[in-house]
Amino acid sequence: MGVESIDTDYTANTTRDHFKSGTAFHSYDDDTFSYTDTVELSVAVATPGSKEWRPRVKEWLVLICISILTMLVAFDATMVIPFIPGLSLTFGEPLSSTLWLNSCYLLASATGQIFFSMLAEVIGHGPLLVAAAVLSTVGTGVCGGSLQLSELVAGRFIQGLGGGGVVSVSLLCLAENIPDKHLIRFSNYVSRVRLAGAILGLVMGSLLYEYIAWRGAFYSSFFFCALGMLVIPFAIELRGHRGISLRTLLKMDWLGGVLTLLGLCSLLIGISWGGTSYPWSDWRVLTPLAIGSSSILVLAVYETNWAFRPFFHRNDFRTLPVLMMYAGSFLHGFTLFYHLQNLTMYFIFVRALPLPLTATSLASIITLALLTLTLTEKLAVLDNRRHCFWLVRVGWMLLILCTGCLVTLDSTTPTAGWILVLAATGTGHGCLMSGFRKCLRPAPVPRDYGEQEERSVNPTSALLMCALFRTVGMCLAVTVSGTLFLGRVAVELQGQSFESAQGQATGTAAWARIPEDRFRSTCAASLEFLWLVLTGVASLGVFLRCLLGPWDEWKLTKHFPMI
Repeated sequence: MGVESIDTDYTANTTRDHFKSGTAFHSYDDDTFSYTDTVELSVAVATPGSKEWRPRVKEWLVLICISILTMLVAFDATMVIPFIPGLSLTFGEPLSSTLWLNSCYLLASATGQIFFSMLAEVIGHGPLLVAAAVLSTVGTGVCGGSLQLSELVAGRFIQGLGGGGVVSVSLLCLAENIPDKHLIRFSNYVSRVRLAGAILGLVMGSLLYEYIAWRGAFYSSFFFCALGMLVIPFAIELRGHRGISLRTLLKMDWLGGVLTLLGLCSLLIGISWGGTSYPWSDWRVLTPLAIGSSSILVLAVYETNWAFRPFFHRNDFRTLPVLMMYAGSFLHGFTLFYHLQNLTMYFIFVRALPLPLTATSLASIITLALLTLTLTEKLAVLDNRRHCFWLVRVGWMLLILCTGCLVTLDSTTPTAGWILVLAATGTGHGCLMSGFRKCLRPAPVPRDYGEQEERSVNPTSALLMCALFRTVGMCLAVTVSGTLFLGRVAVELQGQSFESAQGQATGTAAWARIPEDRFRSTCAASLEFLWLVLTGVASLGVFLRCLLGPWDEWKLTKHFPMI
């Protein structure tokens, strides 16, 4: 074992401990690597003389500020889900193009998480949190003033960049102001607020779209933007780090972030065009797919061999237990948005429910997830890391069961039947959210950058890495499920597009109508195929959890120790 030195600065009632670690650790394959970095992130801990640490006004202001901005991010992410089909008719654009409103937002969010996490090491948390809030505000203004779909997509991209910055910087601000022992409790508060924001986005977005205008749904985000900007100066230190090092700034992993954006964007374009705009064998589909796959491959090689300060460090992916946790987060994000988007298609095109009732049905999933997350946090038995792994397994099993039941949904399914399925689905998602949070604590993950003149610790935590992979999963879920749905409709209708079939069924097309019952049955059959695909994805999540035996779980506990 190495030797650790602690530099302590005393204040009136707290100390600021700066840890310099020289401890040698062993990875799971017995390869030794040294964490000889200096942890730049300091945390406040209670003095030995005090009985219990109590948050002061400063800490509560930080929590309130981060909660408001986090609610803004969740509100923006779920707001457009219920009325995406309506916007397709409003702008006269294909549904495949309108789905880019969500795909673009989530793509930008993943990109923002990467770049803001790197910049936080150099600039500081306060200035970046302000920048993220400003980007969200600008994006909201662009969305509200859009005259065509392309402008709205651009506004959503700007919104997503700001939202990604909020996600990556908010936890770092908490870690800077809250002691380790209480960090879990405060981060759980933020998680609950995020779910509340998602519920509010679904309900308020649909109500404003239905009874006022679609622009009103986007303008409603200004309330959270203004509230967050008002609280930030009182809660967060805005001065940032003194003396920004240009040399350190140039060594950041900018190329890795660009390759990630290029790879994901190319894959999304290829998938969205395949089977809908062009055949899968067309060069216009194969070219972006090849570019995206090549970019991801180049990213892996670059991060492993040439990057000075790699964002995706190999120490994070060299062990099976940690890799399975990140893969599980990706699959969970994929499953969550897959459920929300395709249930929207079911309620609108098969059940023909009003938009507010559709949004309320979707919000019931998030509500049950919030209740499950709150209850599991109260159970002391789940504080044991060995037990929380079973919480993840239970969540995946519930999702497999519920998704399998969704295959049976059609226009004649009793209301009580699909309500019960939605309740169980929300419970499964809540178990996964709580389980992953308990398995991976938000402690900083040291990065060994090799023998360089300047060493540092990337403040990106395991929890933030899981958030990034979850966002990527959500992004892919929107595009993949939309392409599968529209492609299956075209197959069922002998090559007829979804828009032409919908127009004939509703009487808005100029040619002969098709029976509305046939259109509904076609959508139900297409969704049945999609639920079978998602059942396989959820089964993969269970398989990944089963790969982690008790020994691997113990090693994961050692890799991410309890706070």
